[in-house]
Amino acid sequence: MCYCHIYRPSDQPFKFTKTLKSRTVTENHKVVLECEVDEAEAPVEWYYGDKKLTPDTKG
Repeated sequence: MCYCHIYRPSDQPFKFTKTLKSRTVTENHKVVLECEVDEAEAPVEWYYGDKKLTPDTKG
């Protein structure tokens, strides 16, 4: 399971304007994950389980 975590310093949570779609990918193949939130400069982090992902994360 892969998920996106966003942080907002204020007490108002970000809202997703485009949600993450389910993807099935063969092991060792690339996948593109996209979502959008209501603030263009929102700090976003991607995780697979408890492992933080980066644009070049493999396996």
